Amino acid sequence: MVNKRSRERSANPAGGPAGDRDRVAGDQPLDSPADPNPRSLGATAQAAIEKHWAKAGRHEAAVLKDQDPEELHQMRVALRRLRSAMVGFASAIELPKRASERAVGQVARILGELRDLDVMDETLRDRYLQNLPPEEQPLLQTVREELAGQRQKAFSRVSKTLQKREWPAINTALGRWIAQPRLRPAADWPAVVVVPDLLLPILSHWLMHPGWLVQTEGRSVTDLSLLEWAVIHDLRKVAKRVRYQMALFTDFYGSEYERLLDAIGDIQTVLGDLQDIAVLENFLVKTIGIQWATDAPVWAGLLEQQRDRAWENWLKLQEQFDRPNQRERIRDVVNRPHLNS
Repeated sequence: MVNKRSRERSANPAGGPAGDRDRVAGDQPLDSPADPNPRSLGATAQAAIEKHWAKAGRHEAAVLKDQDPEELHQMRVALRRLRSAMVGFASAIELPKRASERAVGQVARILGELRDLDVMDETLRDRYLQNLPPEEQPLLQTVREELAGQRQKAFSRVSKTLQKREWPAINTALGRWIAQPRLRPAADWPAVVVVPDLLLPILSHWLMHPGWLVQTEGRSVTDLSLLEWAVIHDLRKVAKRVRYQMALFTDFYGSEYERLLDAIGDIQTVLGDLQDIAVLENFLVKTIGIQWATDAPVWAGLLEQQRDRAWENWLKLQEQFDRPNQRERIRDVVNRPHLNS
């Protein structure tokens, strides 16, 4: 009978030289169900957490220098994936309170606020600056100046978070956990055996989401009620969580799984485009005024075109996932982990 008490494991439960901090899940031979010595769920969890924790740390100094927005993006993604690993492997790991998934998520959200402002400014600069007539350029400049002011405040929050607040405690606690992880009894399961049990519940939650049932035939995005739009927006957030969870286990599957992961990523991207347009329009109303579309008709027309394209892309993806055999195919793919050749 499995000992039900939490216990400490060595720093290198997967075998091999201790202290190999650059090793990640994809660098080791994986396990087929027939493997006599399959890698454990605990070892897989530790490798994933160490990988994303280390990546976040590699970008920290550059984020604080604030010279390249890509560094912020990479650290935010690493933190999101770290949080996903903590959630996905929760049945196998026991994390310190200071390094909980909620704490990591809070840091990711603070970085995300700054990143969202950067993305909006990049959109204004790259998509509209050269395409607006001279009479609308001053409005664009007004919006960018407001963004710059908000960005300064957001960067101050990021700097304090990384240097003085949440992140130092998380960083220290996770480093100690990685050196000597505490694992739950489920950590002993062979990872390849239980991967479907971890993935199917979150996939089912996503596939049963009411966002799929919002009627779209013959309607444009502007026809949606506020409630309908909120439900579709939530579908995007759930898709993001599903994609991050599935990405933890790509080494246990083949090309069909990768294609499924890409398709879910497409949904996240398209619905994200719709959300970005809505956020920008709200920002324009707050910055310029409710009459902004009258004052900047070319700009309003460009936004409408982009919204219509994104909506058409969503309709195609919705139809694709609504086919009768699609759910069966998804379950079949996830139920068949194997050694990726």
